[in-house]
Amino acid sequence: MVMNVGGYQLRKEVKMKVLVHLKETSQPIIYEDVINAYQKGDFYCVMYMKDDKRIEDKFSIRDKNIFMCREIETKFDLDKRY
Repeated sequence: MVMNVGGYQLRKEVKMKVLVHLKETSQPIIYEDVINAYQKGDFYCVMYMKDDKRIEDKFSIRDKNIFMCREIETKFDLDKRY
């Protein structure tokens, strides 16, 4: 979302933290700075930034390996000027 504040265009960026807990693991896989998490076909996809690169990890839903997914909004950044 882009807002006009004091003559500046500010973009509101929502960052997420995603926890993917697989059946075989005792602890969830934790993703920080997630851009998007979604289902695409038979996959649960997590898109995130690491070392200034956009990375997408995919987990098969068909194999029923996922025990739980949790998506948490963590940051609202209003300081980005465009």
